[in-house]
Amino acid sequence: MQELIEKLKGMKNATEAQYDAMIESHAHKEVIKNLKEAGLEKDDLSDEEFNALLSEQKKRANSFAKGALGASGIFLFLELLG
Repeated sequence: MQELIEKLKGMKNATEAQYDAMIESHAHKEVIKNLKEAGLEKDDLSDEEFNALLSEQKKRANSFAKGALGASGIFLFLELLG
């Protein structure tokens, strides 16, 4: 998560879509990493199962980023993400 925070801090003039894309990318990488650690690959899951994992990871990343960046002013942009 620290890597995500550092990337988001560097995006001071980014749009909401750019923040969302960064969080989406990070969440995707984390899900793939977690699957590998469990001895699985993306192809071992149905699209529905993978998307559910991705959605949950995106929620966690979004929540974590909001909390960690709240004091730095980026909170306003992340608040728009929901």
